[in-house]
Amino acid sequence: MEINIHKFFKGYLDGLAHKDLWPKMLKLKDWPPSNSFEERLPRHCEEYIGALPFQEYTNPKFGFLNLAVKLPQKALKPDLGPKTYIAEELGRGDSVTKLHCDMSDSVNILMHTTEVTLAPEQLRCIERMKEDHDDKVVLKEWLMSSQEKCRLRPVEICPGSKLQADQIAEGGALWDIFHRQDVAKLKKYLIKHSREFTDINSSPIEQVVHPIHDQTFYLTSEHKRNLKEEFGIEPWTFVQKLGDAVLIPAGCPYQIRNLKSCLQVAVDLFLLKMSMNA
Repeated sequence: MEINIHKFFKGYLDGLAHKDLWPKMLKLKDWPPSNSFEERLPRHCEEYIGALPFQEYTNPKFGFLNLAVKLPQKALKPDLGPKTYIAEELGRGDSVTKLHCDMSDSVNILMHTTEVTLAPEQLRCIERMKEDHDDKVVLKEWLMSSQEKCRLRPVEICPGSKLQADQIAEGGALWDIFHRQDVAKLKKYLIKHSREFTDINSSPIEQVVHPIHDQTFYLTSEHKRNLKEEFGIEPWTFVQKLGDAVLIPAGCPYQIRNLKSCLQVAVDLFLLKMSMNA
């Protein structure tokens, strides 16, 4: 079902439901679809660019170490953004950006987080559904606070350690970023264990063309442990809080799990790597 932008943002803040009142997950990627962020939201765009760290690298207009700024005026420039990414997290831990990598460097700022509160009528409906639903644990989570959800499903930030419930409550998104030099080993692991992952509707992944560019895998804490044991590699894992900026180098695979409903804004850039011997 298609919805307009106004209804989407209202649903992001207040929640949307199906006809049976079951909560509906909302996701919006690469918005606006054309290079018009500055035209649609000039004040927000100015504030976002002003909030970027390391302006000499990240400023898309005046960063003297950003190669995108140095392209000729008449050159056909790629759409570097800013772009908005919005996704709800409704308590099941399935609001994720699957493993992938970008051709350019980018910087991502978490601009807003929220937690949708279900209406009393929805809660009563979910209670009734619990009687006939096989996954009673999932349904029970809808009725819990964020702290209770954290205790029920603790998030491991690295093999062997767990993030505390209060730390998750403060955070907005959980990131895993892999080193570029580990891509070959990461690909081997994903191909070897591809049948252990599931795709949409929990169906098994039948075909792997490229284990990273397919964007079909999300590595759980268990897979990250196995990856370290089998191939000796692990990602840099951290929690992004409201207002935090994350710099992602080109070619570094990464994945994101939303701990809350998140609104993120990202801009692509081409960093000028300075050699220490130059």
